[in-house]
Amino acid sequence: MTKPNLPNIGQLAARMSANHARVTRSIDQMIAPIDEMVQASADCNWTKVAELGHQLADDSREAGYRGVSVMAQVVANEAGRPDNAHAVKRSLIRLIGTYGRTTRTTST
Repeated sequence: MTKPNLPNIGQLAARMSANHARVTRSIDQMIAPIDEMVQASADCNWTKVAELGHQLADDSREAGYRGVSVMAQVVANEAGRPDNAHAVKRSLIRLIGTYGRTTRTTST
């Protein structure tokens, strides 16, 4: 009877740890543009909010965070419309909530 090839637990643990660190770094990198969007919104700089929203939408889509990407695009679209401050701020709050759910679900 042949002995089954079992995976090396140490190697698996190291790979899982490296993957977790990569995902955590990826998620953490999204907070800076969100903070900048909040500040730009407070300054009523809607052009900057739109630019940051488009960039975050692209970056988070490439990283595989579809929910964040969709909400960042919504913020960017709202910021591009004239006299739309209330909708921009409401969408920004939803983006922050989506980001929070993303960090909670990937950290467990």
